[in-house]
Amino acid sequence: VLDVAQATLGEGTVLRSNKADIGGGLLLSQISTAVLRGAEVAMNHALDGGGVASVNGSKLSVEGFKCVGNQAERLGGCMYLSGDPAEFVGETTIEANAAINGGGIFL
Repeated sequence: VLDVAQATLGEGTVLRSNKADIGGGLLLSQISTAVLRGAEVAMNHALDGGGVASVNGSKLSVEGFKCVGNQAERLGGCMYLSGDPAEFVGETTIEANAAINGGGIFL
């Protein structure tokens, strides 16, 4: 699990098969900023935000992102976004994620 203040995750970055309470693959908290450019988040698991969680005023920008096969027990199989919504640019693939609410994205 990656917990960052400011980061750019580029082409070839893969966050796979991780587990956490929130943000199985990536957690942005405490006013963090991240750009996911060509990154893949797959097969992660969490209570909320199976693949990615962005909370507490964090900002997330997604460009050519792939989010596949993540699972959340409650909210946001691929992404749980609390506060500022994410910015999506270009093609993004969100498929085969699961959660009780927001299998793909929970806002």
